[in-house]
Amino acid sequence: IGEQSSRKLKPGAKDDGPPKPDDSWRSMTGATFRLQVNKDDAEIDQSDWSDERKTLYWLFSKPATDSFLSLVIVGSIVLLWLDVDNHAWKGSPENPEYPEPSMMLSIISKCFVLFFMIEITLRIFALRLHFLRQGWLLDLLVVLIDFVLAVLDMAIADIPQAPYLRIFRIIRLVRVRRVILQFPELCYLISGIASSIRSICWGTIMVYIMIVIWSIVAVNIIHPVALRVALKDPSCELCTTAWSSVWSSMLTLSQTLVFTDEWGTTALPIIREEPILFLFFLIAYSSVALAALNLILAAIVDSGAQAREEAFQARSERQRLVKAAEEE
Repeated sequence: IGEQSSRKLKPGAKDDGPPKPDDSWRSMTGATFRLQVNKDDAEIDQSDWSDERKTLYWLFSKPATDSFLSLVIVGSIVLLWLDVDNHAWKGSPENPEYPEPSMMLSIISKCFVLFFMIEITLRIFALRLHFLRQGWLLDLLVVLIDFVLAVLDMAIADIPQAPYLRIFRIIRLVRVRRVILQFPELCYLISGIASSIRSICWGTIMVYIMIVIWSIVAVNIIHPVALRVALKDPSCELCTTAWSSVWSSMLTLSQTLVFTDEWGTTALPIIREEPILFLFFLIAYSSVALAALNLILAAIVDSGAQAREEAFQARSERQRLVKAAEEE
């Protein structure tokens, strides 16, 4: 936005003004995403299509169809939620029991699978090669896997290992992206999270490099004091193991500095035994919890603010186009 470029015109050529702004963001929403992934798909030659293919193409290009399919996908996710709860192990830890599956949930689930199979089949019939060009391959794989799992569930329902096959049904959650694509602002927020993953990964590496350094120091200066505390106070059960090795110290520092859980369980008795070690915990906390973790948070907030600004620009551009279309 606001970028200017020098344009050389041939003698007698007409200046059409600056280049029009790129509105490719609209390909992130609804039917436009489904039926216009690139410029080649924007003008699909339908001259040799049958009436059935044209009708299906028109039907799948309707925003109402996208909204209806989004509701169906949300319904399938809700059903997956209920199915997972229904198949959770019951009983005591000593004698767990596998519950009886709900016949109604099973029938409704297979109806959803059948509906999605019909939808994908009709899309393949209508779009043919354009089906792959417009990004439906992932949806096809999800529906096929769900269909295979439904068949296996019916075929080997009495086998004890069958419940483990149901864990693969979470792949159905992939289709939630089709619901997300209906909302440009949500798409940009998701893209903001995705753009911050790199910062999160490098920030996490930095945090644990610092934790490893402090763990090495802790084994040498904290562990001997912790042993003295354990001799004086047998109730401090963690004092003998929390700082006994670099790995144990990493777990303790992760628990106290990263997850902020039970910070004083081992730290306070050690500080009372050797007050000077308060500086160790203060510096470790300041470098990890205050500096590194807040730096990661700042990167996430920055990505979210950028995504929000892009979403605002997209919404403004969409409103401008709608207003222009109404005036015409």
